Amino acid sequence: MNHLIDQSERPVDIMKLLKVVGLFLILALIFPLDLLVSTVDNWEEIMDDIDRLEKCTSCPHPRFIERHICPYCDTLQEAATFTRLIRGTSIRKNTVIFGTPNFELKSYLKKRCGNIDAVPAAVCQKTEPGVFECEFIGQRCFCEHSTSNGHLYFHEIKCE
Repeated sequence: MNHLIDQSERPVDIMKLLKVVGLFLILALIFPLDLLVSTVDNWEEIMDDIDRLEKCTSCPHPRFIERHICPYCDTLQEAATFTRLIRGTSIRKNTVIFGTPNFELKSYLKKRCGNIDAVPAAVCQKTEPGVFECEFIGQRCFCEHSTSNGHLYFHEIKCE
């Protein structure tokens, strides 16, 4: 007879269960269950896109700024001096972006960053050791560069 269950504990267990079920029903009425179901069916693709975006290092990339942006350049001679001082004599050609344009991420899938303000741009070429001559590409130019290494896509510069 020691195996008998104390019947006084059962009503308490049932009451706890009823409280939990009642709370669940109240929440179901207040908080529609369809909100818990995601409308996104391509989470894997979204996570891949986020992963690619996180691999973009910066916009604009520091190496691009260092090699191509000349905030004080107003003349072709200043662009030539900038190229000689910043890039040295080992390169033959450098594109110089004048001023300090604003940039935005253009395409994170291709990891590209581009200026949103039209700015003057020039190409500087070495004519003899330590001497660069520059010529304007245009006065209102837009360019893009890689957010992973700062490479300027100079063949794709568009000027108005």
